[in-house]
Amino acid sequence: MITACGENSEPEELVLIDRAYLTSPDPPAVPYPIQIEEKFEIEVGELFGYENVNWDPYFPWEFSISSPEIIEGEGKVCKITEDTFTVLGVSLGSCSLKYPSKNSENEGFVFLTVKVVEG
Repeated sequence: MITACGENSEPEELVLIDRAYLTSPDPPAVPYPIQIEEKFEIEVGELFGYENVNWDPYFPWEFSISSPEIIEGEGKVCKITEDTFTVLGVSLGSCSLKYPSKNSENEGFVFLTVKVVEG
């Protein structure tokens, strides 16, 4: 488990999704917020979108994901494209994304990191 400060004054406990979680035979439903440990890579000038993530292992139940917000690296490393659902790698580095999400009656956020590498 890791702890991160949310937008309010109370720290939020993040659920860390790692390989052990993904390979368990029947992973339990986890509460939000969720931090995906895997680092995703794209090249400078490449797009990162919903389809770049295999969401099924993270959500073995019905879920939805909305447009991401860049919480670290905005404009310097990554930027949101006009479709608002895709991120463009602008320069070398990492950017942190925050996806609003819902599963069943639970609502919250999924956090992940995209590393932009030289192409």
